[in-house]
Amino acid sequence: METRAHYVLIGAVVLITVALAFGFVLWLGQTKRNYDQYDVIFRERVSGLSVGAAVSFNGIQKGEVSELTIAPDNPGIVIARIRVDSDTPVKTDTRASLAITSLTGPSIIQLSGGTPGAAALTEVDRREIPV
Repeated sequence: METRAHYVLIGAVVLITVALAFGFVLWLGQTKRNYDQYDVIFRERVSGLSVGAAVSFNGIQKGEVSELTIAPDNPGIVIARIRVDSDTPVKTDTRASLAITSLTGPSIIQLSGGTPGAAALTEVDRREIPV
């Protein structure tokens, strides 16, 4: 004797659950975060740095590299456009350096420094993208 199974009902519940989970993941991925963009000028090689590399501030990941270009007037200069969380205190005396995360790992941009009394870089540098 065949057991009484509701295959259609079970299938519908599974499909609805998968659709809801997929919708939740899409909603979660679209949460808007406020970012500030900066251009970082490197006058040396930036081996291992790539688009999508992490940007950390005092060891805490606060953003990523969004674009890498070579200065059109000087091929020895690399311009890295970074975006960091808007709550990151980037000051006029904050310094950016290239850091290697591990022996074979990718390079990251490490932001450090910044005294409490220094002005925010966005207040001093009035360009569209502060440098």
